[in-house]
Amino acid sequence: MDAPTGSLIAYATAPGSVAADGQGRNGLYTEHLLRNLRTPGLPVTDLFMRVRMGVVAATGKKQVPWEASSLTGYFYFSGAAAPGQPPAAEAPAAQPAPAQNLALKAEKKRLAEEAWRIKREKQELAELQALQAERQRVEAEREKLAQAKQLALASRPKQQPASPPLSQAGGHTAQFAQLARAGFPEAQASFEQAVRARPDDADARAGLAIALAFNMRLDDAAYHAQRLTESGAQTPHARLARGFVLGLKGSPDASYQLNRAAEDGADKALVLLCRGALALHKDEINEGKRFMEDYGALVPEGQRSPLASALLERLNPVNRMVGKYYWGKDGNIGSTYLILERSGDGLKGTDGGGQYPSTITITSIQGSRLSFRMAYDLGFLLGGAGASECVADFSQDMNRVPVTCRDAKYGAMSSYLFREQRRKP
Repeated sequence: MDAPTGSLIAYATAPGSVAADGQGRNGLYTEHLLRNLRTPGLPVTDLFMRVRMGVVAATGKKQVPWEASSLTGYFYFSGAAAPGQPPAAEAPAAQPAPAQNLALKAEKKRLAEEAWRIKREKQELAELQALQAERQRVEAEREKLAQAKQLALASRPKQQPASPPLSQAGGHTAQFAQLARAGFPEAQASFEQAVRARPDDADARAGLAIALAFNMRLDDAAYHAQRLTESGAQTPHARLARGFVLGLKGSPDASYQLNRAAEDGADKALVLLCRGALALHKDEINEGKRFMEDYGALVPEGQRSPLASALLERLNPVNRMVGKYYWGKDGNIGSTYLILERSGDGLKGTDGGGQYPSTITITSIQGSRLSFRMAYDLGFLLGGAGASECVADFSQDMNRVPVTCRDAKYGAMSSYLFREQRRKP
């Protein structure tokens, strides 16, 4: 701003620059201003010139104070000098005594030693944590291997060195119906018992593979699916088991096996349940909801599997939006984040992580599109308060969600929300 007539405006530094904080109680500019204010007979223009000279010298010309002046008279902070008497010279800055220098050096040395000790303790802690994590990983691998061996031994008795080919028909129609409905635990136990008693029973092995896949024991399920493939079994449920496991592993052959299983007479409810789970696994939300709607029309509510309820819950777009997301653009992920949490039938949002957190208001949820208002206050120097109307599209990659925001001040802006990574169910 310009100084009105008869006034002077003083700035600690030049336009677009930053003022130094200094080392003492006041900033560097204030320090030199206080040093010169009490000098008698020093005109105000000379006073600010001395301040400028001191700051420029102290910062190596990095900070240059400015003034805007339209003074029409003389002004003295400490009174004018007597006629013929020059203003008092600026008093030199007090120098620390030798004892003070020694104390400062001792304190610096102590702080350096303390910083080194803390750094060393952090390194030791990180090494201990890494060692513990590796120990837990090895134990988990050992336990997993023991379970796999136990299951393999149960399915392949020692008295039979070479397993005979799997039979085509097993007669487990009721158990497959249970597997898709409320009797899932009983069906799994029945299939496990049948495989132990008769390892060549293709349908029993197929049912066990499907049950293991639903229980997230994918390696064990893949073993039984491989046995079915090696045997050449072509029963509807053998095809269903192979298609389900292949789909979970991302194989393009899964669709063919699932279609043949449905055409050849596999349990319809079980086929829909497997397809709904695969759609969730591939983030195909609309397709998964369609499969589960068909399942609900086929199976009465009291007979439905808890797995079906869990799938419907996971396929709900609102539930899938829940999580912690970091703002980013062009592959660069920042430190500010957005937390989406369930609130009744909808969501509530919380913004944080930055110097200027915003207030998030969810305005609408339409399918996989989330609309929200982000109100912020950047402070007076950075533009003040404002708001953006944003739309996030969760229909594609749930871990990299495109967002378009329209701000009244800054116009349209595009970015991404990167979901905080978690183990995929």
